[in-house]
Amino acid sequence: QESFSELAEWLRARGAYINKAVGLVGADQGVAAASERGCVALEDIRAGELLLEIPVSCCLSVIPGSYDQVFDEELLKAVDVAGLRRQDAELALAVAVERELGEESAWWPYLKLLDCKHTFPLFYEDGDLEMLENIPLKESLTVTNRAVQLLVEKSGLADVPLRES
Repeated sequence: QESFSELAEWLRARGAYINKAVGLVGADQGVAAASERGCVALEDIRAGELLLEIPVSCCLSVIPGSYDQVFDEELLKAVDVAGLRRQDAELALAVAVERELGEESAWWPYLKLLDCKHTFPLFYEDGDLEMLENIPLKESLTVTNRAVQLLVEKSGLADVPLRES
């Protein structure tokens, strides 16, 4: 609950409006499903009442051109072949950079709530991909994995924070 309160205060300090009738809850409070968070009404809410307003200052985004040195021709081709959008790859890179900063990041109250320890198929090792019997899936995961590996190499970031972003 403390981290949710910190997030609400962080949002308000950046100009967000959170109606006093809205409460944030976590799975440990028996309201949300396993490891999930959510919002609940703490009191009656009138129809049409504003509950939450999030300004752009609360949105983690990428400044256009800030990663041009990372996205060279080789990486752009790998990202395209993998069917990824450059904007999405840049945002993942920005999140990874902020996560590496830890508590020094201006985004830490938000980032610390993200559960990024999932294992996704696109992060399997090449040997594991070889065992897949579904050829289209194997090919798709292989090119996506290659694009992520190139992004790790070219960004200079540690592998795990980028893959978890």
